[in-house]
This record gives sequence, structure tokens and C-alpha cells, in this order.
Amino acid sequence: MTTIKTASPSWAVAKALGKASLGLLNPKIWLLSLLPLLLAGALWTGIAYVAWEPANDMLRAAIGGVTMPAWFPDWIPSRSLWIPLIVLVATVPAVMITTLILVGLFGTGITARRIGEQYGLTPRASTGLARGATVLGSIWHSAWVLTVLVIVWLLALALYPLLGVGVLVQLMVLAWANARLFSRDVLVEFADSQERDALAKSHRGALWSLGLIASVPAGIPSLMWLGGAMATIALPVMALFAVWLYVMIFLATSLLFSHYLLPALKTMRQQAAAQQAAQTAAVKTEQAQLDALAIETTAKDVTASQQGAELPPVLPPTLPAPPAQP
Repeated sequence: MTTIKTASPSWAVAKALGKASLGLLNPKIWLLSLLPLLLAGALWTGIAYVAWEPANDMLRAAIGGVTMPAWFPDWIPSRSLWIPLIVLVATVPAVMITTLILVGLFGTGITARRIGEQYGLTPRASTGLARGATVLGSIWHSAWVLTVLVIVWLLALALYPLLGVGVLVQLMVLAWANARLFSRDVLVEFADSQERDALAKSHRGALWSLGLIASVPAGIPSLMWLGGAMATIALPVMALFAVWLYVMIFLATSLLFSHYLLPALKTMRQQAAAQQAAQTAAVKTEQAQLDALAIETTAKDVTASQQGAELPPVLPPTLPAPPAQP
């Protein structure tokens, strides 16, 4: 029986990380970032330019008269600094979701198909109706994952006074969302639902690790927005640069999951084919043994019946009569 060698999950994660890093050096990836960048950048640069100051003013007016409780930590800076920070942190998930959707529409499928060709995988042939059902399924899946992301992200804001807890919770939920979203987006054109479920179950720990790796740099663009909060005149530029960073981070995440999941899919299919071949060979061997046993049993029955039967008497040959004498 053919044995299919499988790499350890940690080695597969490290290998995918290395290949994704090299993939970012490809100029095609930078060109691929242009369309999501232009769409998301135009949207959020305009929103930041128009709504940043009003949002800060509204929040300042809303909590200006609130007296902080005695247990509130003394190390928290003045409201003039952390009110823009609250607006920023509340805005980040909306920016990330917009960029995630655009990268999913214009980036993940393209990168997955290119990487799938490297591993000898071809997209599944599907009719227009099946393709439409797949798109609707992806939209529904993305919607509930992103809803959970936003809810937990905003609830984590209440944990910010506890040093590091709120950030840690947001990091964990972003890792979970990355694993959920990119696992489906990468595999949807190559694997059916049963194969996707099998991969998600057997590689759950590795996929969560990939999501965590990808979620760490996702906090970097927020610093660009914070820089814009300190210098309002530079806010549109900072916002555009932050959106571009999000686009590149999520494209890198797409590369990362593609280089992990597509080889895993190929290996799983090879293992299934080898197992099926082994089962077929075992069935043929068993059938051959049964056929041989049936032939042997039939031969014994014939021999026994011949031994028990009475043989007919042996008569002497009949000689011809002598010719008559004239």
C-alpha cells in the first residue's frame, strides 16, 4: 500500500509563512492591491475627513460630565487624549470589515487559483446556479462571522481600563475571524463542503495559529489613524495609508492560508485515493480467495460423487461373425 507522507502542523505553518512572505515580493500582488485600495481608501478617507472631528465632539459632549469611579486607574491619560482613541478603536472594525470584504471579492480568489495551479489543483467546474449558491453561502458565512467580530470587538472596549485585556480579547476574536473567513474563501473554489469541514476539523489548531499570526500586524494600521487624530490636516493621507496596509495584510493572510490549506487538501485527497485503492485491492483479494475456495469445494464434491457412484460393468468386445462358406 502506498504511504502518503504528511508534514507536522508546526512545520506546515512555518512553510506556509515562508512562502507567503516570498509571495509578497511578487509585483502582481502589489498590482492586485490597487482595486481594493482605491475603493476602500476613497470610502474611508472621505469618512475620516468628514466625520472624525464631529465624532470626537459628540463623544466629548456625551461623557464630558461623567464622573469617573474611584476604582478607575490613575494611569489612564486625560480625556483630551483618550476620547480620540475611543473613536479610533470603535472605527477600526468597520475599516477592517470593509477591507476584508473587498479583498475577499477581488483578491483571495485570484491568489488561491494561482497557488492552486502550483500544487496541481484545479477549480471545481460548476454551473451558474451552483456558482450563485456558493456566492450566497459565502456572503452568509462572512456576515455572521463579521457580526460576531464587531460585537466582541466593541464589548472589549469596556475591558481597556484593565491593562492589555481588551487588546488581547480583540486579538483573539480577530484570529478566530481570520481562520473562519480565509479558510472558506481559499477552499470554496477547490473543495466541496465535506472536504472543507474535514480540513477545518483536522487542522483546527493550525488554522487558529495562522489566524493569530495574521491578526498581530492588523493592529499596525491603527497607529496611522492615531497619527491622524493628532494631526487632523494629515488625516486623509494617514487614513489612505492605513487602508493600504490593511489591504496588504489581508492579501498576505490570503497567501498564508492558501499555502497551508491547498497542500493540505491535495494530501487529504491523495490519502483518500490511497485508502480507496487499498480497500479495492483488499476486496479483490477477498473475492479471489472466495472464488478459489468455491472452486476447491466444487472439485471435492465432484470427486466424492465420482467415488460413491457404481461403475457400469465392463463387457468383452463383440467379435464379428465369420463370413459364410460358399
